[in-house]
Amino acid sequence: MKNAMAELVSTKEAPILSIIVDLGIVKRDNEAKLKHLMGEATKLIPSDVSVSDRDVLLKRLELIFSGLESETHNASVAIFIAKDFAKVVPLNYRASERIVLGDIAASEVAYSAASCPRFHILVSGGNHVRLFEAAADQIVEIKENEQLTHVGHLLKSHDHSNQGDEHKIHAAVAELCKGLNWPIVLIGTTHFGDTSALSEYVMASIEGNYEHASTAEVLKVAKEQVEKYKAEKASKEVAELEKLGHEKRLGSGLDEITQLIKAGRVEKLYLEESEALAMQEGKENQMTVNDQLIALTFQFNGEVVFLPANSLAKYEGMAAALRY
Repeated sequence: MKNAMAELVSTKEAPILSIIVDLGIVKRDNEAKLKHLMGEATKLIPSDVSVSDRDVLLKRLELIFSGLESETHNASVAIFIAKDFAKVVPLNYRASERIVLGDIAASEVAYSAASCPRFHILVSGGNHVRLFEAAADQIVEIKENEQLTHVGHLLKSHDHSNQGDEHKIHAAVAELCKGLNWPIVLIGTTHFGDTSALSEYVMASIEGNYEHASTAEVLKVAKEQVEKYKAEKASKEVAELEKLGHEKRLGSGLDEITQLIKAGRVEKLYLEESEALAMQEGKENQMTVNDQLIALTFQFNGEVVFLPANSLAKYEGMAAALRY
């Protein structure tokens, strides 16, 4: 997810259509929604596109929608499609549905890659491992997963005096984490052993035995850690902004930041969450100013960082950390 935008802007051919669709768990509703979006997307294909290229685009879109119909969802996805390119990016929150012609709907994907309102919880009590997927006050326990069963088997037979088994456990947990779309909260770290090697995937670790905890108890404990993680991360970023300001390595204001990005000087673009996801009324199918700014930042190998509302008030709602 972190490299989703970078992958998109580095393609030789810019996507012709960008589609954000919010999918529920009822298959019939999804089928109707995707059928409608198919019709709307078809209308947006430019008239100067050749018949053969048009057919290829529509076929790609049909295949993507067919795959989405057959899966169970409870979140949004971003679809980017061109004649020689197609990508589906799962979003970690519910996004506003839209179809954008000629460029990428950057805000949703960048926000999803940088934030964690949706996350996973991995719970170990020694005898087995439980995996949960959570978002806000919703949580679902994933009970059938071959990788998860494998990790549970290793933990059950684990002897802490045997370094070989411990290494296998870490490798199995790491492999599981790599296959998940969102950050992880580890609960019951005593049974996982040293988790420092998993820092790339894990945003919080909690000791204690929650093997038989209810789903609600697991969510409560994990949410507290997630909020703490987000607050600490935002605090560090704001402190870094102040430091950059004193070093004269900070840009602010839309016009100035745009020029700095095009000059290749922007290392990080800072935006407030509320502003990043705001769309003008009646313009759902158009690129927002922030969409364009985010896409431009990734095009010039920059990073996008989202901060809480009002944290960038003194910088006119956005700031840019300069490379030099």
